[in-house]
Amino acid sequence: MKKIILTLIIIYCSLVIGECQWVQIPGIVSHDFGKIVNNDTFIFIGGNNLYRSENGGLNWNTIYTPGFPGINALNFINNNLLFSNGYNNFYSTNNGINWISIQLNEYPYWFILFNNIIFAGCESHGCWTSTNNGLNWIQSGFENDDILTFLIVNDKLFAGASSGLYYTTNNGNNWFSSIPGFQTWALIKTSSKIFAGGSLGIYYSTNNGSNWNLSQINNTGILSLFSTGQIVFAGAFSNGIYVSTDNGSNWIQKNEGLPNSPSVNSITVYNNIVFISTTNQGVWKRNLSEMISGIFSIGNLIPEKFMLHQNYPNPFNAVTKIRFDVSGHPPYPLYLSRQASKGEVVTLKVFDIIGREIQTLVNEQLQPGMYEVMFDGSGLASGIYFYQLRSGEFVETKKLVLLK
Repeated sequence: MKKIILTLIIIYCSLVIGECQWVQIPGIVSHDFGKIVNNDTFIFIGGNNLYRSENGGLNWNTIYTPGFPGINALNFINNNLLFSNGYNNFYSTNNGINWISIQLNEYPYWFILFNNIIFAGCESHGCWTSTNNGLNWIQSGFENDDILTFLIVNDKLFAGASSGLYYTTNNGNNWFSSIPGFQTWALIKTSSKIFAGGSLGIYYSTNNGSNWNLSQINNTGILSLFSTGQIVFAGAFSNGIYVSTDNGSNWIQKNEGLPNSPSVNSITVYNNIVFISTTNQGVWKRNLSEMISGIFSIGNLIPEKFMLHQNYPNPFNAVTKIRFDVSGHPPYPLYLSRQASKGEVVTLKVFDIIGREIQTLVNEQLQPGMYEVMFDGSGLASGIYFYQLRSGEFVETKKLVLLK
């Protein structure tokens, strides 16, 4: 009987652990320049072959077998899917059922449409442009450079190159340096920042690229970036994946289940599932809620008192962050002989408007400090909810509004 109980416990723990880590997608072979994209209907993975899922990543079909060197570019332009297999370039207007050849004899890494002009960032021969939907191409700078990625920000087109980060405001006729010498592999824009990932880590700008600052990630190469709302993902060279829940101010690694700190070449999110492609170590997926859940310690200050802060954003859809302070002074009468240095049992719970408990966000012993936790309300109906912080005799409750 004891053996049966022990076996059940081991199975249960294995299942719980398995649900809280990355899970490999079987049968998909990735490589150095693997890409993942989606168009809200299908997910596409470019590895040794081109794969497509029609049911949110549950099943995958091989829709193109290109041969060596595999897929080196994979992008959507409007509703057209473009991909490159070495110097062979194609596009599809029907999600990969049929393919049409693109007359570009170059080795692209990235395609983008800017001011009705198709830009192709290519290996060794820089940037090429087409004004007639890919029928004809001309070179538009960087004759002896690699262009690895593009990003549109207002009237600027940024180009990440091996020699640095550049931008143009006149359709590629002239290019201006933005971060000299910073080999730029990835670019994204959130509501208030631009992020550039590359050889030195992550730079960010709060003024559309006029000035740049080096982020907390400054000692590892960044190959890929992706954002959804205030959540930013960064795929590192031989260091797995980082996530920020506060628009890049703080970062934490989320490598549970991944093999030996892989290089993460591409990231996307589809139906609250995070997908990543790695260098020669497969394609992996994980629930978004697992990536942003957990308690993050922020800052090094020791608060004077317990405090529950107002969630931000509020109203929110569908993820918000909640900050709280755990004091170095015990939340109970002084005559009780307990030591604050041992940490306090802290609970943070969410309730609906009639007082029913919806979710426990925190229930553990915490050292004095400032903390942040994410609350995902994607499975809840719009409305008013309450969240409550408890520790010893300290209790504080605040209101949050979920608006979908």
